[in-house]
Amino acid sequence: MKAKLLPLTGKYYQTTIEYGDIQINLAGGTERASNRQIEDFGFSLDQYLNNEVDPESDYGDTVKEIVNDSGGHYEKQDTYFTALKILEVLNGDS
Repeated sequence: MKAKLLPLTGKYYQTTIEYGDIQINLAGGTERASNRQIEDFGFSLDQYLNNEVDPESDYGDTVKEIVNDSGGHYEKQDTYFTALKILEVLNGDS
């Protein structure tokens, strides 16, 4: 049985690993938004890191503002990396 990282869905509350009938949920974190969360918002990592203005914003909002102003409901990079390490262990890849 292989563990897998479930995709982000709806309003983010946790990073979820599925391992058979078991779900492992991770939340919190202290770092910036994860790469896959930034992409889920429809932006590139470069746009986020360079704090570019969203071309579709009527108010000149930057990509960081849009992602970070989602009420903290976004996956953090350190949480995502922790999930990847758990996957490695569960799948015997480490």
